[in-house]
Amino acid sequence: MLRKPSGVGGGCISKRRKATDAALPVYASVVEFGKLRLHKCLNFLRRTTRPEALRILYSQVDNLVLGMSSENLEDLVDERQRAEFEEKKSEFFGDAPGKLVEKWKVTTASVGDSPPPGSDSKEREFFFASARPCTYGLAVRERESGVFLNGEGQTKMSGLACVGARDAYVSNRRLLAGKSGLVFRQARRKNCLLNREVTEKLIGHSRGGRVGRRPQRPLEQRERTLCLCERARICTFKF
Repeated sequence: MLRKPSGVGGGCISKRRKATDAALPVYASVVEFGKLRLHKCLNFLRRTTRPEALRILYSQVDNLVLGMSSENLEDLVDERQRAEFEEKKSEFFGDAPGKLVEKWKVTTASVGDSPPPGSDSKEREFFFASARPCTYGLAVRERESGVFLNGEGQTKMSGLACVGARDAYVSNRRLLAGKSGLVFRQARRKNCLLNREVTEKLIGHSRGGRVGRRPQRPLEQRERTLCLCERARICTFKF
């Protein structure tokens, strides 16, 4: 819509700024396109890789977490599908927009059957749990000592900050088992509109979601995916 600015003489015409009328369609198209791309990528991986060598641990619109039995994705390919994998992998993986790129990875210290002689590396094992969308915990522990490595894991805890990997895993695991999640101390603004003062609050990690949502798989089934990840690599890809 055009208008004549107040206080300005002559025929100066300017456009009035306003919010777009297509905000919702644009948002929906971006989200649904991300889901479609991810769906195609997952189908591609299911067709071309060996089922026992790859586990999809988590996915959400534009990212996924994979448990792999080898350092390289190419090593997981079914030889009968090698030609299709090599032909189409560039359609789904790369640096271009709409393609998946690796963001982080966690690997065992030694991927081979045994660490090199004289090496100080220690074999590690992974623990992964995700109770709801935008939430997961990946904890890493030394197999021999049973000590959790605080700086080695990864977390995604929507609405919660500064949550350790082990606590995130334990909280998600409790939710999957039908128990209450852990309670975390969080800093929150007292009044976002008036000032920047913060206060500490105790916020519980709950399952959330709507009533009547699809029930989660039993805990023992969801954690069974970890058996293949004990000696290799867990990584995430994101558009």
